[in-house]
Amino acid sequence: ITFDATAANSVTDLPFPVPSLAGVYSEKDTTVDNNFDSTKVFIAENFVPKLVDISVAQFAVTDSMIADLAGDTTKYVDEGETYQINITLTNNSLFEAQNVTMNDTLPANVVASGFNISPQDPNAAILIWSLPTLAAQSSQTFQFLATVPAVLPVGTTLFENSVFASADNEPPDSTLNNTAMETVTSVVPPKIVDLGLTQV
Repeated sequence: ITFDATAANSVTDLPFPVPSLAGVYSEKDTTVDNNFDSTKVFIAENFVPKLVDISVAQFAVTDSMIADLAGDTTKYVDEGETYQINITLTNNSLFEAQNVTMNDTLPANVVASGFNISPQDPNAAILIWSLPTLAAQSSQTFQFLATVPAVLPVGTTLFENSVFASADNEPPDSTLNNTAMETVTSVVPPKIVDLGLTQV
């Protein structure tokens, strides 16, 4: 026997227990221990997933930069120079983000230091920060210094810093703004050698 049961809208003391008892009986049944069974269900609030949308943004601060007519800015560093990386992690939703992780992939041969919030391994090539929660409509700023090698090859070298963030309760279709990239440029001119000739 099956049937449907509908909970009344007037139930307010949630979760509300609803016990159910069923039994069968026959005059010729000599074993009645297994004639009854019971179960209990609870009326609870409608479950609405508390999904979030987090985003990351970053910008580098260098001693020199050039802006072109289109408004694009190229940031420059010299050999052995240190610049600053600023990352902002934001929860754009009305709910708390759960188990937030942010990974920062450093440019090759760049050394990071001077963290305002220390990552799990400050010496790793991929820096990882983990936050148990990030409050709704809030942001967290991460800052550190990046030092480029003292000797670079002649020509142009691009130092690209890539950041990716995620949260356990963020749906896959909300991750388009979870990645941020910033590029710093170094230009090393050819070495000029002054040769002299002496006749004896």
